[in-house]
Amino acid sequence: MKRKNEEMQGELSNLRQLYDFLRLRPEQEAMEIMRRIRANPPNTSPSQRIQELADFMGELVSAEDIRQIQTCQLACESTLPPPTSLEAILHPSPSSAMGDSSTDPRLLSAKNWTTVTGDINILVDLFSAWTTREHSYFHYLDREAFLDDMASGRTEYCSELLVNALLASACFHSDAVKDRQKPFSETSMTTMFYKEARRLWDLEEGKDSLTKLQAGLCLFMVLGKYGRDKVGHTFLLEACRIGRDLGLFQSQPLEASWSRSSETQRKWENVRAVTAWALFNFQM
Repeated sequence: MKRKNEEMQGELSNLRQLYDFLRLRPEQEAMEIMRRIRANPPNTSPSQRIQELADFMGELVSAEDIRQIQTCQLACESTLPPPTSLEAILHPSPSSAMGDSSTDPRLLSAKNWTTVTGDINILVDLFSAWTTREHSYFHYLDREAFLDDMASGRTEYCSELLVNALLASACFHSDAVKDRQKPFSETSMTTMFYKEARRLWDLEEGKDSLTKLQAGLCLFMVLGKYGRDKVGHTFLLEACRIGRDLGLFQSQPLEASWSRSSETQRKWENVRAVTAWALFNFQM
């Protein structure tokens, strides 16, 4: 893992150098780099090609030029967010959490959205773990809009399907869940939430909505965590279809309604934007 991380950091450094070279060097030299990029020789991996380009740039750039580029890189890095690390995901610091989510009174209503368990302590623990360790890195829904609807019983941004899918994914992050490391163990709460989400998914066949799209992305992740990528990919494809049919990427989506109040419309647009960007990023 450490070696892989070092290789990725080296490749990132080369890419930043390539960017600055194309931006700062004379047009003739920049065009030569572009020509070499487009040449794309066979039997060469992208990582090898990037390293070859970095070596070639080193032959063209003088020591003074290198100092200027490194200065530019440092200035750019100071404006970039810190890289996501495995350690940060597995052991997030208190400051990285979105407040103390376990004290959010809206979480108490989670028991109204699932039949798997009525233990509110477990449900709150799962949602807190999901908020800290997953939602912090994968924003495929607007958490505030979701919790508001979950607490009020509205179904525009919350649904039983979405709640059970989120809880299935949250089980991977909670020590309270036994056998979570065993794929689809019959005694695992992960399996119970997943099966309930699948049942509800089938019941919603032909009923497209933002919450179903979000649940599809969530189930795609759940299956991916178990190494069932092929099955999980079907949920990603279905999420893409729903996004297309809802007009998620159109300037005026099909679900937009002029009858909404301006505040409600802004909220819907925000949820739509979060979901659209997530759907786009999941396909990369």
